[in-house]
Amino acid sequence: MYSTTKYLRIGNRSLLKFAVCGGCSPSPSLADVRCLSTRDIFLRDLPARLAELVPEVPVPIYKPSLEEMLSNGQSVLDELGLWTWWKPSSWMRWVMEYAHLTLDIPWWGTIIATTVTLRVLCFPIPVNMRRMMALHQKYAPELKEYTDKMQKASREGNNALSMQIMWEQRDFMNQKGIKLMRNLPLMLANGAVFMTMFCALKKLANSKYPGFQDGGIFWFTDLTVGDPYWLLPLFAATSLHFVFRAGIETGSLLQMPKMVKYAMLFGFPLLILVSANQFTSAVCLYWCTSNTITLAFALLFRSARVQKLLKLPPPLSKELRQVPKMRLSAMREDWQQARASMAPPSLATLKKKDLEQFKRAGRGKPIIVDETTKK
Repeated sequence: MYSTTKYLRIGNRSLLKFAVCGGCSPSPSLADVRCLSTRDIFLRDLPARLAELVPEVPVPIYKPSLEEMLSNGQSVLDELGLWTWWKPSSWMRWVMEYAHLTLDIPWWGTIIATTVTLRVLCFPIPVNMRRMMALHQKYAPELKEYTDKMQKASREGNNALSMQIMWEQRDFMNQKGIKLMRNLPLMLANGAVFMTMFCALKKLANSKYPGFQDGGIFWFTDLTVGDPYWLLPLFAATSLHFVFRAGIETGSLLQMPKMVKYAMLFGFPLLILVSANQFTSAVCLYWCTSNTITLAFALLFRSARVQKLLKLPPPLSKELRQVPKMRLSAMREDWQQARASMAPPSLATLKKKDLEQFKRAGRGKPIIVDETTKK
């Protein structure tokens, strides 16, 4: 057996021929030699190899609908764009959604239950505000006297006497435990809780969360729209009037000017009545529930047992409630005097004021400073 390799030129092509012969014909003819092309060598199994390289058709990933996710107890806040880890309103929405899916209660019940839970957790806020308000009302006449004395000394230009009265007022307030700025953090915390719940419910309703359209009760079955009969805004405005009158969250109205008092008691609730229907029924339901709980706290604080348990001061008598009210005319006069004092005085005014102070210092009583009380 032997093999021969022949190069034949047919036209302009070179063909590589492999001839394997054994015993019969040592030099086969051109007709008997089978020519192999590059297609036979390199492309013989190309379709099979290409079939292996082509990937299979991908199967589309199944994405469940929002209703299916809710039926399986899964959260849909991220799908609706209602979840941001650093926002308190997002965590409030997650709490309400978890309660709705886990406890299987309707949305109107979820809103009421969440509101009651928040107000119970924030119960120390109205208790401390009630203590500070009662303490301030008890010593309001004395504080009013100090204020009148300081204003009188300021009008006379006696800055030394004004500073002395201010030190005496500070010592009196420290002795009685009166902290005017202590109520400010409590009011800010109460407002932060309200705004967190307000924003959480507003976005839930505006995003058409599944179940909000029929999650109401009675006449307000759709929580994504306003109350069609205006009953929820009317109740919210009326309850807000009694909340201001009770003074649980805003303080006493005894020392406020008459115009400011009527504006808070009637003007602000009327504004809420007009604008509350622009909000959804979910927000109005929360507002009504929160005001109702505040009024319940006000009734609870009137009980003698609760006052003893929470160490609340007893209510003031009618005589102590008759505190001289600040009038707008006096406030306007003080403001005009303050503006006049801030204006740069003329040289003649300075000479006249200096002469008056010199005469007053020579004829007036000496200022006695008690070094034991001044710290």
